[in-house]
Amino acid sequence: MKAAVKCSNCGAEITNLNFSWGKKQWMWFLPIIPIMLISFLPLWKLNKPKGDFREDLKITILEKRQAENFEILGTVENIGKTEWENINIDCDFFDAKGAFVDKASGRVAAVVMPGGKEYFKITAKDSSGRLSASGIELKPKIADAYTSRF
Repeated sequence: MKAAVKCSNCGAEITNLNFSWGKKQWMWFLPIIPIMLISFLPLWKLNKPKGDFREDLKITILEKRQAENFEILGTVENIGKTEWENINIDCDFFDAKGAFVDKASGRVAAVVMPGGKEYFKITAKDSSGRLSASGIELKPKIADAYTSRF
């Protein structure tokens, strides 16, 4: 059995039947496209990378001193355009031959604004006196830093 569709007005058989929208019926969607793009802009700004802390932060060692423990005093300067916080600093100690001796870590909890500078102190246990011996080289580096999303 073959189904036939007839016009309710004239009774003629309809041979070409299409249930999709034409080109003009899809035009209602065009004004929504800019609205969608504008609504995703804040999400894009939240998630885009804000900078590289390895390039933005510069360490300067001011003083190394032997007290009860070995202490390293220095500054972290922000030469970039991003605010950095919770900055983790690692100091690696190497002997005169370049062999690794020890490692000490510290943290700058304050927010370092662009163009700003913060002081830090890292304390390393040195019961044997190896870190304060002559020929020991200290190499500080920024291990990690965070920036606020908002």
